[in-house]
Amino acid sequence: SLQDGLFLLYGFWKEFFFFGNSQTLLQKIIDTHNHGFSLQDTELIKKLDPGIAEENNTVVYCNNVQFIDLLKDIVSFMGTVGALENRVLANKAQILNHKIISPLLESAKMYDSSVLRSYFSANRLIVDISTNKTKPKETHKK
Repeated sequence: SLQDGLFLLYGFWKEFFFFGNSQTLLQKIIDTHNHGFSLQDTELIKKLDPGIAEENNTVVYCNNVQFIDLLKDIVSFMGTVGALENRVLANKAQILNHKIISPLLESAKMYDSSVLRSYFSANRLIVDISTNKTKPKETHKK
């Protein structure tokens, strides 16, 4: 938040690398760790768990719906910036966005969250991904 002083934070704390944009976020990370809470304690992770309690090099949780909304905002912003440079090209980009990119991203929202775990085994990098698929909303025809 702007009140907290928006600035880039990154570094190492214990055996973790962290990055964020506020001191409040860093404090939440430390408090969460100190109280023994873990990502694998959440219900979503328990449902999706690709083995994050096992040995790993990387664990990533993604709220795909929020991430897709962010991508759509970035694409829209790029179209706005493009309109300042070249109106004809921006109009083409807007059509591409509305007809192809946006519907494609919107359909990907059915996979609402994902957990990724990676680790090294012998000479290979192994990546396990679990994704939660939401049930389609029922539509009632009249």
